[in-house]
This record gives sequence, C-alpha cells and structure tokens, in this order.
Amino acid sequence: MHFLFIDRILEVEPGRRILASKHVTMGERYLLRHASGRPSMPASILLECLAQTGGDLNLLTRGLETQTFLMLAEGFRVCRLPCVGETLLMEVQMERGHGDGATVTGEARVGTEVVATLDRMLYVHRRSEDAAYRRRQQARMDVLLDTPLDAPERGAPLEAAG
Repeated sequence: MHFLFIDRILEVEPGRRILASKHVTMGERYLLRHASGRPSMPASILLECLAQTGGDLNLLTRGLETQTFLMLAEGFRVCRLPCVGETLLMEVQMERGHGDGATVTGEARVGTEVVATLDRMLYVHRRSEDAAYRRRQQARMDVLLDTPLDAPERGAPLEAAG
C-alpha cells in the first residue's frame, strides 16, 4: 500500500470493531481549498481513510497472511470535510465476517462531531503465503498499534470471526 491514511490504531476488537486516527496536516499533498480559507481533506481521501480502517480490521481479524481487497462501498455521506489541524477518528464495525471476506459499516468523526458515514463496505480476502508480505504487515501494525501484535498480553493468535 503506497498511500497510508491512518496514523494510529487506537482500539481494536478483532471481529468486532476498530478505532483509528488520522491527523490532517498542512504537509498533505491532496488538500483542497475550502470556502472558509482552511484547506480540507477531499471526500475521496475521507472514504479511503474509512476503507483502510476497515481493511485493517479484517487483516487483524484474519491474520497478517490475509490480503484484503475492498469490493464495494455504498451509502457514503459526507456532512463536512475535515480541515487542517483536526484529528479524524474512523470507527468501523464488523457486521459480518465470513470465509471469503467481511461486511462492515463505519463513520468518521472530528471529536464527537460525525463528519461522514458509510452504510456498507464489502471486503474479500485471500490467504498469502508470501513471507515478505507478512513482514511488511507486521512492521506496519507494530507502528500503528501501541502494543505490538506479538506482545504476551495480546494472548493467542487472532481467530477468524463469523
């Protein structure tokens, strides 16, 4: 993944929900000019933030050998665009996990204000035997999570939901 739009995974309950954050900074190349004069995040990037958060929930639920692909996003509604200096919180709930993928819903907030909602995202996944892929995902999760995945307090390997 070349463009990562998650700074930190704040909470995760594999098979159930994930809460991630993205701080919008002036250094982002994709910013739009807003009527207020404050640069803002485009709706397409806001959708991508939610999509990556949902993909990470599926990845953490199924194990790091699973490659996850977004197949469908529907019911995306934007109330307002996040502006520079704001921290975006993406919360995604797994509605249904199944052998070939997952169905999730999500919302994005700035503080307690909902700025976007998404009725449904559908992911498919496949198992990858590529050891380099697993190492990249492990390194990425070690940066995003406060507690590394292999820490003893995390317990046994994550099991598939559903």
